[in-house]
Amino acid sequence: MAERQRKKPEKENVKKTSPLESTLTELTEPQTPQKQEKIVLKVNNTDSIQTKTTNTVILPRVKPSETVQVKDKSGIPPEVKAILPSWIKKPWRYMIPDDPKLREDWLLTWSDFLISYCKAKKYFLVNISDIVNEFPFKNPIHRTKLSTDHVILLGDYLVEKKRARWWNEELKDRIRIYWKTLAEHADDFYDYAFLHGLDLFTAYDIKKLDQEWSNIPPREIGLVMRILVSSKRAKWADSDKKTIELNLL
Repeated sequence: MAERQRKKPEKENVKKTSPLESTLTELTEPQTPQKQEKIVLKVNNTDSIQTKTTNTVILPRVKPSETVQVKDKSGIPPEVKAILPSWIKKPWRYMIPDDPKLREDWLLTWSDFLISYCKAKKYFLVNISDIVNEFPFKNPIHRTKLSTDHVILLGDYLVEKKRARWWNEELKDRIRIYWKTLAEHADDFYDYAFLHGLDLFTAYDIKKLDQEWSNIPPREIGLVMRILVSSKRAKWADSDKKTIELNLL
């Protein structure tokens, strides 16, 4: 009697990818547009043309007043994901080249990204020990990262270009990144005060307004006040030079 047992289909070895790895793949591999085919259906003697897309995903109907929120499983903050360059996926980008020209390119590329990263995260004063453990400076996909020495080199490069300043020159454990100059912060503050009709400020008043420029290091708020005075947009309102009065007219 012939055997009627059917062989079980062999399972295909499918490589699992993490949400973070999928996100990095999207940066360098553009999606191929899906092919579409037209199907003609006859309903009550009336031709109705419908378009069917291969691998179509049917979503539940949503009322106009409802919003569908899609969670990002990669764990990358959206403001960081928006600025990730395609070269982040290349492990060799985490190694400093020996060739002087390539080394200069490495410093320029990473320092530009560091400025963009701090701007996206609204970082003004960066702790080196913290940022080396943040993605993408630490890349779990390739099991590689920029070391503390690497980031210090980037800091020195930005200081040389007058885009940063070591908060402690000897320790080099914190660095002030100037993704916006103090003069630009002074402009933003003056525009805000003019819009709201405010004129008298101490450094504490500026700090508690909780605006973007309120989060710069406290010692630099005094510099912003001096910039406004030197540009004739404000004057000192006390002999101790701790309060300014803006010229709003």
